[in-house]
Amino acid sequence: MCPANELGSVTIGQDAVQILKEQRRKTNSEYVFPSPTGGPISPDSVLNMLHRVLKRAGLPKIRFHDMRHTFATVALQNGVDVKTVSGMLGHYSAGFTLDTYTHVTTQAQRQAANTMANILSGAVENYKGGPIEAQRSGFDGKRTNSEISEFSG
Repeated sequence: MCPANELGSVTIGQDAVQILKEQRRKTNSEYVFPSPTGGPISPDSVLNMLHRVLKRAGLPKIRFHDMRHTFATVALQNGVDVKTVSGMLGHYSAGFTLDTYTHVTTQAQRQAANTMANILSGAVENYKGGPIEAQRSGFDGKRTNSEISEFSG
């Protein structure tokens, strides 16, 4: 993890690279987004610009850190592996990322449970010729806690 005062690298998509290159050609500065004097923009100015853009768009104020959190959440929800997300965020370990974004993994677990329930429900319907045969055999797809314990124990 890079301390806040050290430079790190960020992997971005080719479309973002192209936009930044075009912006760089428009400036007469060593900075891609220079201040009016050609130097670096102050962090407060960048935050004020963000808030003006959000207000014009009718969106609530957020911090840049909120966008970082959104990135991590969306990446994890869409199947990007934890190790990759952890590295992109500069976290010292994937465990830290998991601890920080537990709500995402909990949601993924619920989704996985629902997926498995649908698969198993389909298996019950296909059991020996369909649900009627399954009912005749006494199998309704439901188990009591004691039956589950016997099965898993």
